[in-house]
Amino acid sequence: MIKFLYFKNKIKANFKGKSIGIIKIFTSKSFSSKESNSNNKVNSNSVPQRLNVEDSFFPYFVGLIEGYGLFTISKSGKYFQFEIGLELSIRDLDLINYIKSKLGVGTIFIRKSNNRPEMVIFRVRNKQDLKGVLMPIFNKYPLLTIKHYDFIRFKECLFAESNEIIKAHTKNKYIRPLTPVNTLNTILNAHYFSSWLIGFIESEACFSIYKPTNEN
Repeated sequence: MIKFLYFKNKIKANFKGKSIGIIKIFTSKSFSSKESNSNNKVNSNSVPQRLNVEDSFFPYFVGLIEGYGLFTISKSGKYFQFEIGLELSIRDLDLINYIKSKLGVGTIFIRKSNNRPEMVIFRVRNKQDLKGVLMPIFNKYPLLTIKHYDFIRFKECLFAESNEIIKAHTKNKYIRPLTPVNTLNTILNAHYFSSWLIGFIESEACFSIYKPTNEN
């Protein structure tokens, strides 16, 4: 019997290799910034245009972010840094490379550690790319789970007109609200639910095959 196991709302660090900082970075020739910029310039400019038509990739990407993604606000000196990141097993390197080629923005890192599984990390830090490429995607295909609260906080800070607004959001440790953003019917009836679900399954689900120990 095949049993479909669904939610694991939080990714355990000792299981999924949750990022604790990049320990060692390897950038292959195909991921060099020079080549990425030249190859992806047209793609990044065309993302808002492509959002005018239905493209199953975008809600699929939102589903992936829903599971594995991170919306991070950090401070370096007197400046704030914004990042949307996605961390997957090194076995998903081709997928990460495909995502980068579709979006036309971002950087790919490979993290190696003696004590943790090898991971591949995709992240976008450039404010122009965050505002012009990624925000329109999340605006058209909103996150469906409580991670939407993370996005709202991130977006308000990203578009804030002063650092005081950002400071107000970040002065205390962020605790994600537990109140559901959507009802089950709202999620199931979202016009992009099918594509979103595939991305979410990629990140949060597993397919298990087992033999029952008791016929009953």
